[in-house]
Amino acid sequence: MNQIIELDDEIFLNDAYLMADWLDNEEITQYISEGHEISNEIRAALRYTTCPIVTHMFCSGGNFYLIKHNGRSIGYLKLVDKGNRLAEIVIVIGDKEMWNRGYGTRAVELALQECFFRLRYETLQAKIMPGNEGSHHLFRKLGFTEETAKSGVARYLMKLEQYLKRAA
Repeated sequence: MNQIIELDDEIFLNDAYLMADWLDNEEITQYISEGHEISNEIRAALRYTTCPIVTHMFCSGGNFYLIKHNGRSIGYLKLVDKGNRLAEIVIVIGDKEMWNRGYGTRAVELALQECFFRLRYETLQAKIMPGNEGSHHLFRKLGFTEETAKSGVARYLMKLEQYLKRAA
């Protein structure tokens, strides 16, 4: 299977509607903290735009990317600036047919490069909710350090030095 995965930072109107559709699915939203109304909020914001490019709507507080497989949007990834050279990663594979195929892993690998080499963060963290075994597995597999869970939410960290050692 061809695994050409890329992160695209240009968000078009049709992509935004596709994300809203993904976020209508309880299986997808059960492990994200944005709430169940996010799909309605996206659609409401899009009703008043005439611009075909809506990147600006998704980039407040960090960087937003569509995850594309052979040019087709299958999910999204955010790098949220948390201050002190720390970013938090949020990843959603919205196309359920693409789950468990390694696309999320490849997207996080690309995000690590973006985070450390282009954006110059020193630490990347992921907060994973209990029960989200796929995400727990992904971040462990990539060598993130797991911290003691607070309120059941696990925190995974990757520091620049750790990433460079792993990449060598």
